[in-house]
Amino acid sequence: MHKLILHCFRRTCVRYHVLILIAAVAMLGTQDAYSTHISMPVITTGERSEYSFDQDLIIAGWVKYDGNATPDVLLNIKVLDPTGSLISENFLTSDSAGKFEFLFELQENSLEGSYLVDITSMCWEVHRQICTHKNTQVTVNVEGPNADIHIPQWLKTVAKFWVNDQIDDSGFIQVVEFLIQKGLISIPYMEESPAREPPAMPDWIKTNAGFWVAGHISDGEFADGIKWLVDNGIIRI
Repeated sequence: MHKLILHCFRRTCVRYHVLILIAAVAMLGTQDAYSTHISMPVITTGERSEYSFDQDLIIAGWVKYDGNATPDVLLNIKVLDPTGSLISENFLTSDSAGKFEFLFELQENSLEGSYLVDITSMCWEVHRQICTHKNTQVTVNVEGPNADIHIPQWLKTVAKFWVNDQIDDSGFIQVVEFLIQKGLISIPYMEESPAREPPAMPDWIKTNAGFWVAGHISDGEFADGIKWLVDNGIIRI
């Protein structure tokens, strides 16, 4: 009788341990099935953070999905202007190498200041319920069109003499050439004067000078005329 009871007790213990083992395996399997995948964009654009209105804002990077560069991941890219207003929202996917590149064209009427680019990488559909998607932000500073333009305001007196035919074209050109060569006029993106024979002075340059003297156009708009004169060899630098 005692042997029978002991046998039954041992069999019950074996069953109990088997049940514990099955439960443990089941729990491990459940944890693995519901483990969290992580999708996160990584910015690789570099340290550049200064842009002007005549440049395109380019943000590049790759998608880190469970630690690896991963293709075909949907990204949501938002651009906020210096006031915090959303001005652009786009969707794109990472390429076959897991990389992405976003281009945003700055407009002439865009605000100066810091722009926030917010990039969120989504999850694959198969992982949608068991995935954490993260975002990465980068701030870039946008300078106005006249930020790097320096023209002494007293040049308006010379321009006025020119507009009123008190000095001729060559007199005005000589003054501007001298100021550029001495670094007193600074206009970015001017090309080196070409070796070919320069064209005739166009009328619109003088018209622009008159508008500038009267305050109807900005330094930047007047600088466009000077840049044209340099790029076409009328003013030599």
